[in-house]
Amino acid sequence: MADYEKNIDQLSEFLLPSYQNSNRASGLDVSFVDESEYVEPYSLDEFKDHAQIDFATDDNLLELYLKAARIDVENYLQKSLGIRTVNLLALTLPKNYRLPFGPVDSISTIGFSNFGDLLVEGGENINIEYVTKVTLVNDSIKQSIYKQAYNYYENRNSNEPTQMDSIVKVILNPYKSITLF
Repeated sequence: MADYEKNIDQLSEFLLPSYQNSNRASGLDVSFVDESEYVEPYSLDEFKDHAQIDFATDDNLLELYLKAARIDVENYLQKSLGIRTVNLLALTLPKNYRLPFGPVDSISTIGFSNFGDLLVEGGENINIEYVTKVTLVNDSIKQSIYKQAYNYYENRNSNEPTQMDSIVKVILNPYKSITLF
């Protein structure tokens, strides 16, 4: 038996801090409901220039890699790169919780409001929908999408799963939004 287990019943005497789960989100599920106004932040022609691809035989495949790379970038940044409606289900949310995939334009569910990307009200068994704004998509973010898509393209015949390129992460870090799930 380890030494710390011998006196575990006496730890309460030291007035160690206890951590309540009430300030944490739990049971989160995020999905995109409506992407009708979403515009992809990349173009196939720009990517082909970036990757120095001169032929059209792989265009459908390249579109898939670009979309997968854009999704990877959005997940890493925890930001939506365009306008869309997001549905968030949660068992519990604290007050002033930072909503994922912002920037948040408005919350369409009655009884809930936002202050920027923060959900003002918390609670239990929450089901809300909110609409995102257009995020700044600059050359660095586009470059990250292109680099990740090229990573997929170059490793398309590999049996190993393709990870997000470390250079892509370095480029994206200044734009990253952190939401704790």
